[in-house]
Amino acid sequence: MDRYQDLAHKMVADCPAMRVARATRVLARVFNDEFRALGLQVSQHGVLTFVALAGKDGATIGALADEMVLDPTTLTRNLRPLQKAGYLTLTRSPKDGRAQIVSLTKKGQKTIAAIFPLWRRAYGRLQDALGPSRLAELSKQLDQATAAVTASKPRK
Repeated sequence: MDRYQDLAHKMVADCPAMRVARATRVLARVFNDEFRALGLQVSQHGVLTFVALAGKDGATIGALADEMVLDPTTLTRNLRPLQKAGYLTLTRSPKDGRAQIVSLTKKGQKTIAAIFPLWRRAYGRLQDALGPSRLAELSKQLDQATAAVTASKPRK
């Protein structure tokens, strides 16, 4: 086996990022299958859900990006189609004219209500496949890993 293949084998065998990316694709497919009825994808569901958590006053793009552990530029790019579709609004902050506030529209609020039973069905599929305790443990471990890596300082 060539050296590059040995290195690739080592990375595939040991890399948690590759495992998480593969698992993300599999899990997203379960939710996307359900959300397709509303013309949404799991990534859009995530954005709408975090905007909904901000309440009626909404949240700045920066605060929302921090909460989602997402780059503000990427979040802004993901907000545009949702804004264009009428699910949310972007307005200037009255406190800081440089900041934009993201809020759900009435359509966005109704969509959260409409997506919930679809989400529940997808979640049920995962519970059936993994079992409730394994699914809960997976969620716990992902939260712990996210918090630990976010809090850690990069190696130099």
